[in-house]
Amino acid sequence: MVNDAKQEVGLEKQLAERFRNLLSSHILPLLHGSSLSGPYSGKRRVSHMVSSAGKNRLKIYLSEESRLYFALQSHTPYSSQEKDFIEKIILKFRELRVLESKFYYMVGRACVELAISEFINFEHAETIYRVIQIYNQWSTQTYEGERISHSVGIDFNRKGEQKSNLVDFINSDFVKILGARPQTVLTVDSHGYILNLETVSLPEGGEDKFERLLAPLCVTGPALWSSEPGRALVHLTAKGEILLFKDGMAMFAKRRAQWRSFPHGLIINEYNHENVDQIESNISRAIYLTAIDVAFEHKGACIGVLAENPNKYKEGLGRIRSEYLFQAKKASPATRLISTLVAGKKFYELPRQIRLELCSIDGAVILNHAGEILTVGAILKTKGNAGRGGGRTAAATALAKTGTGMKISNDGYIEIYSGNKPPMGFL
Repeated sequence: MVNDAKQEVGLEKQLAERFRNLLSSHILPLLHGSSLSGPYSGKRRVSHMVSSAGKNRLKIYLSEESRLYFALQSHTPYSSQEKDFIEKIILKFRELRVLESKFYYMVGRACVELAISEFINFEHAETIYRVIQIYNQWSTQTYEGERISHSVGIDFNRKGEQKSNLVDFINSDFVKILGARPQTVLTVDSHGYILNLETVSLPEGGEDKFERLLAPLCVTGPALWSSEPGRALVHLTAKGEILLFKDGMAMFAKRRAQWRSFPHGLIINEYNHENVDQIESNISRAIYLTAIDVAFEHKGACIGVLAENPNKYKEGLGRIRSEYLFQAKKASPATRLISTLVAGKKFYELPRQIRLELCSIDGAVILNHAGEILTVGAILKTKGNAGRGGGRTAAATALAKTGTGMKISNDGYIEIYSGNKPPMGFL
């Protein structure tokens, strides 16, 4: 009896370690500003696998019977949609007996991809999942020496002739060309039968339309195609990244071998909040959109906003070398040139394409609280490389002392620094 009890405890400990690995690898990247702790043990009061323990904390139980749980903690409240989505993934873990599998990590990834597919369209999730698996295979391949970029649009409202199904051509090279251009989409019906090869027309409304588009600029074609009701689109980039679109928005992205979600909700909620100043909303939205534009171009950037407080503002200006300031008498020729090109426009008044190019210049783009551009390509007075991450991390950390700093790495990872709070990372 004692030996049986020890074996049971040992097995639960092993399963808990696997579960922690699954949560760290597959759940945390889908959330923003979250941390994981545990395992803990306590009296179980709910039957759900995921339960709320306050607005900013979730308990995720090891199993339906276990009293062991892990805790997810966030600086921002978890929405009911986030809680339900996480529970959907955990139930998939349970359904496919992931923790008991020798290949639990790979099966766990399949569970996430199934849950994401169901989130996009529950009734026809299998078709979305199949397209993802095709792109998982193509993401490491080349065609005529070039990495494959491709778009498959799924129209749930149309029914194709049951002759040619996409899965039948997974190993056919010519299909990799159909839908490979930035403005072309290979369309299929809800069961994967090929409908057509379509082109995406640029929208009426010009820059205003692009400014409202919650997707990276480099994938505007796929985003625009998905904007009509009853559609979803899966896109493979030449970098091997997979993006999912619905309602004209980028919803999920597989980057660096992990699935991640876009934090549009945080921006939209702030943008619509009655107590937030319109200028502040415009600035935060423009910075966020520019950040994801830079992230998917894999350029790297640093963006800062100095606080309105006079003392902090003065301190922040003091960290910028004078030759980089637009208003400085001894501004460098390059600084004067960029200042002329900006022509006094605020950051959010510039087109997204121009903001992307300005932020791609080596150095930091820094704004004041009103969105006015103080400098582009600035080198800040910092102490070393902040211990990790190099110059951009050092610059973002320095900017956080007098406002907010955002760092976009060359690999597309984004971190926001503010005050002494831990950085919030996403994508």
